[in-house]
Amino acid sequence: MRNKRITLKKITAHLVLVCFLMVSTQCFGLTIKEEKELGDEFMKMVQTRFQFNNDPGVKAYVNEIGQKIIKNAGLQPFEYTFYVIKDDQFNAFAGPGAHICINSGLFASMESESELAGILGHEIAHVTCRHISDKIKRSSKTSLITLAGVMAGVFLGIAGLGTASEAIMLGTLSGVQSADLAYSREDEMQADVLGLQYLEKAGYDAKGLLKTLKRIKETDFIGSEYPVYLSTHPAIDARIIFISERIKEAKDPLLFTPKTTLDFEHAKTRLLVQNGKTDQMVNEFKASVSKDPLNHMANYGYGLALLRAGKYDQSLFHLQKAQAGAPHDPFLKIDIGKAHCLNGNYTKAVEYLEEAQSLYKDSEGMLQLGKCQMELGNFAKAEAILKEISNPDPEKIKKEMLKDLEKPPEDEEDPMETKLMRMPMEDPMALRAIYYLAEVYHRWDKPADSHFYLGSYYQKTRKLDSAKFHLTKALEYSTNEEQRKQIMAMLKHMDRYERMYRSRSLN
Repeated sequence: MRNKRITLKKITAHLVLVCFLMVSTQCFGLTIKEEKELGDEFMKMVQTRFQFNNDPGVKAYVNEIGQKIIKNAGLQPFEYTFYVIKDDQFNAFAGPGAHICINSGLFASMESESELAGILGHEIAHVTCRHISDKIKRSSKTSLITLAGVMAGVFLGIAGLGTASEAIMLGTLSGVQSADLAYSREDEMQADVLGLQYLEKAGYDAKGLLKTLKRIKETDFIGSEYPVYLSTHPAIDARIIFISERIKEAKDPLLFTPKTTLDFEHAKTRLLVQNGKTDQMVNEFKASVSKDPLNHMANYGYGLALLRAGKYDQSLFHLQKAQAGAPHDPFLKIDIGKAHCLNGNYTKAVEYLEEAQSLYKDSEGMLQLGKCQMELGNFAKAEAILKEISNPDPEKIKKEMLKDLEKPPEDEEDPMETKLMRMPMEDPMALRAIYYLAEVYHRWDKPADSHFYLGSYYQKTRKLDSAKFHLTKALEYSTNEEQRKQIMAMLKHMDRYERMYRSRSLN
């Protein structure tokens, strides 16, 4: 056994050295700049096909755990972004450019913070080692949008993300020299070695990752579908053995004690309520409250489920009971404020929402606060709050559109749908803020601004006919020369793509 452990230590040291040399020598298929661009296109592909869990408490918690691990991971090539995809399949992956995704089904199955940290640490290690870039053998004729479709098809386990991903799933894509973009056994071992180091430094136990891997492996035998995670993360049996041995040889057993927190329980409860069927969640948490009326988490979940069901008075009762166990939870205060807002008590809602923002500034809370200020007739306050969320940058938008208009339509190679996919995918909160701004200006009797923001909203949500209607109306009302120039640029931008689309259709 002693010789086995010595060998394991040698293997670990060797893999760490190999990974360090790989990162430092920069011998990759993509530069960091190229991978960032690929990552942006990749996430646009994912966002067109999947819903994301945008609950502020869930997003903030996953990001907090991810950032805690990153702080213990040394110098990193990218800025990380974390997402929770609404999908029941057990899957997690690091997309190009450090876009790390975990499916809600996998998160909901976890029992401790250590399990979540284990999965995130492993994916962060893939980014550190630049495994994706190392896999890509780029052809000069392969566009970023094609590569993005390929990566999305592989990591999400689906075809249908455009012809590129359909081709890669069939192994017939031209322009990409390797059709196998899944991680190798060596990649997985490197990611486990580094990931476990990150976890130890961050104070997490390896048993969390071990438990999650065993749970994923079990789905291979009892599930109706082969887990996507296993197709992109091979050698799970070898990984389980390696991590088990690593736990046995740990010098400090305290580092390998399962760890969970109240924040984990809160985030998981919010996730379950958001992803579950409303009636089912109401009944399940109602049963939990009946068994233990003073239980904090039972009241927390029941209050959230009732809020989602539109039973605001009952929701407030249980959310306020839950607040006794978490008096400084900003997301719980946002929920209470939202319940008051939906119940028509805007003054009380503002009180809770402003307190929540003083603890943790969040776009969901700000959106609700802006909406309440609008309902109270405080239009200037509502405008300031909602503009901060939407963060419009007219000059940047105008420059991008004018630059795009420089090339004549006949020189374009991509159809309208592809070009629209390349338009930035907006944050859902920013989109809602833009929509509410249109409502604020309507009530404030500012028709030019109201139509402008409504037109912007429809353009960003790809409803071009409605966008053109409202932007044309905004042009009729507007006396602001800069705004008029921007509106004309936006209309010209949309007309150009419509002409191009009609031309493609005729051919």
